[in-house]
Amino acid sequence: MSFQLLAACTWRDLWDAHALHFSLGEESLTDYNLLDLRRWNPNEIWVNKFATQAEHPIGADWEWWFGGAQGWFGMRVQAKRLTIGNLTYAVANLGQADDLIDAANYSGLYPAFCFYNSLPSAEVPAWHCSCIPRNNPLLGCTIADAYGVRRVLRRNDHRFRSMQNYASPWHCLVCCCHPDAGVTLAESAKHTARRLRGPKLRGRQPKPIPPLRREAPAYVMSVIGGQVLEIVGLRIAGILVFQTPER
Repeated sequence: MSFQLLAACTWRDLWDAHALHFSLGEESLTDYNLLDLRRWNPNEIWVNKFATQAEHPIGADWEWWFGGAQGWFGMRVQAKRLTIGNLTYAVANLGQADDLIDAANYSGLYPAFCFYNSLPSAEVPAWHCSCIPRNNPLLGCTIADAYGVRRVLRRNDHRFRSMQNYASPWHCLVCCCHPDAGVTLAESAKHTARRLRGPKLRGRQPKPIPPLRREAPAYVMSVIGGQVLEIVGLRIAGILVFQTPER
């Protein structure tokens, strides 16, 4: 429910910012979304934002970890905001997607973009979600496969409609109701990643979707333990950890 509420809030805030000619960037949206996730789920979600983010050339990347006693699934995520005026994303060039994919592969993580969206009422977006019935404001926050995004960018295409072919509402990551999703948080996240990759991309990439890990890295467990970390060599903006009781 938290993911759905925040997606709807992001949809509304982006639209209001557009209507009021107010600049609202990815970092601000990310900060407020993560603050609310942590505020609403203090025993299930942990956030560690690095103060040295500005020093890192790819500091917009975050690590997201989903799991518990039955295994862990890690992602490397970069946020991008939709420009409502032309319905395109400010992914400047292929280099951003390449950097994200390379960094994720180096660490054994799944590379993804988190898109912040809002659309005019006349637009009819695709709905790639089997969790709940269609509800456009829940597309306020979507998660997209970075390989799919790179494929679109190779055509010099930055449009919402093209990117949405590889995206789903971000609540799908933590929804275990799909019959193929499994029963744990890590399995649900990996199932969504596998579905986002899609049949058109499967088998054509040098790195497959990473398997579940038996244990999370020590620095992830330190975040759960309440330690405030500054890991300069990790070159990320922060760490987001989702750990819920196993079903």
